[in-house]
Amino acid sequence: MATRQARRHQNGRRAPRLCRYRLRLQTYLDGKKISPDELSAALTKVLVGAPSGQRNVFLKVHKEAQASHFEPVIAAISQAGGDLVHILEPEEISPKR
Repeated sequence: MATRQARRHQNGRRAPRLCRYRLRLQTYLDGKKISPDELSAALTKVLVGAPSGQRNVFLKVHKEAQASHFEPVIAAISQAGGDLVHILEPEEISPKR
């Protein structure tokens, strides 16, 4: 699980967060909608100056999304030199009867 401290680069900047939603197949970088084609260049700008090992990019993908929808995002993170941190939603536990 990612901690608040891990979400910050050593230079004090917050690590970029990416979300890829299945229903509309939209990609967001730090809360702003972005085209998958622009993602690598935008991430490179965000990560510039961050030392190796401090280039965390937090990725949250809808649980029903297929690999063909989020693999281009993972490729863009890699091209930009980012370190992927996949954020998982906790599973809901149904009450015992």
